[in-house]
Amino acid sequence: EPVTDITPLPLRAPGELDTIAGLVGTPAVSVGYGLNWTKITGQQPTRALGPLTFGGDSGVKRIARVGPIQSLHKNALWPRQSPQKGDDSVCYGDSGSPLFLERNGEVEQIVSGVLSGWALWCQGSKDPYFRVDQATAHEFLQCVIENQDDVARACRECSAENALGLCD
Repeated sequence: EPVTDITPLPLRAPGELDTIAGLVGTPAVSVGYGLNWTKITGQQPTRALGPLTFGGDSGVKRIARVGPIQSLHKNALWPRQSPQKGDDSVCYGDSGSPLFLERNGEVEQIVSGVLSGWALWCQGSKDPYFRVDQATAHEFLQCVIENQDDVARACRECSAENALGLCD
């Protein structure tokens, strides 16, 4: 059914993150519905899930203060996510979560990135956020919106999966 009572938050304009002075070091916040796992401190991280305590999947939105942006790349932002330094981290089920910047004490209501998983989830492993201030990101989203009523066409027209023959 059409969603008519929610206005989507805006995305950063193409190239906008490159124009923000002092971006590295800026606090970042993510929102998601994934598992709420925390790393047990005092133990070395492992290659898999490692030393974790299960905090449950309540289906409740979590706000994760993932620490300051540590690095900015052509296609990704990397927040610190260090539980040892008091940061929250993202976990399973948080893929696609938006990343917001906190500037001048306020969390900006503009999406700067979208979570993309990596190897050491749930341990504060600096999971990358795909930059949404790229023309290709805007083009992809516009294509999906235009084809949202036909999933097969959206896959063929918009996705990388089509080149791999995964849309049939």
